[in-house]
Amino acid sequence: MVEKESSDHDMRTLESVKKKRGYVLPYHELFWCINPDLLAKYDAFYERLTLKANHLDNKTKELVWLGILISVFEEAGTIHLNRATEAGVADEEIRDVIKLTQVARGFEVVRFVGDKWKEHLPAIDPLRTYGDLIESVTERVSISRKVCELVFIGIYCAIPIPEALKYHLLRANKCGVRDEEIAEAMSFIFIPRGGNVLIEAAQVLKDIVQSGQFKPNSAFRHWLDAAS
Repeated sequence: MVEKESSDHDMRTLESVKKKRGYVLPYHELFWCINPDLLAKYDAFYERLTLKANHLDNKTKELVWLGILISVFEEAGTIHLNRATEAGVADEEIRDVIKLTQVARGFEVVRFVGDKWKEHLPAIDPLRTYGDLIESVTERVSISRKVCELVFIGIYCAIPIPEALKYHLLRANKCGVRDEEIAEAMSFIFIPRGGNVLIEAAQVLKDIVQSGQFKPNSAFRHWLDAAS
């Protein structure tokens, strides 16, 4: 094992993280203990993924983040409430995200009825019932349909529920959400939920692109090439 003493330069890496974010988390200190350069590179990754503009505007980005954090009951995620305020998110829009998350968490009812009571209720299509509810709710919120779909995508990546994620990926595709916007909304879960959950979510998307159900409008076309 290689021993390495702390130096002024090493400490500046931690200080830089704290100055930029206003806090230092214990796992930042773990990364720093392993190698200050590891912390620096992770911080650059985090900044590129969550702080700087990619394809989603800051307001949409924070609405998606709020849906993800509420859906997994992440108490420590309140920094995104501050970021949402800074991005211009109104209280009404936060209430709307809470409504969408409540609906999303209720998908377990759809899954239960479809899995366990299907033969007893042959005339009832649980997924169609869910779709009726989604239409009713999204018509009554101030958030646009496209943003609603991105919020649902983030939520169902985080929970995760593959059937519901597939449903909303297809809805997003049909209502004109761009591939890159979908990819960015999905990618946020890497921070609170980890790589394995994101692998599962990305596989759902890849499968529906390669099956022809999802019509890629740009970035995801490489999966069609990979399948041929």
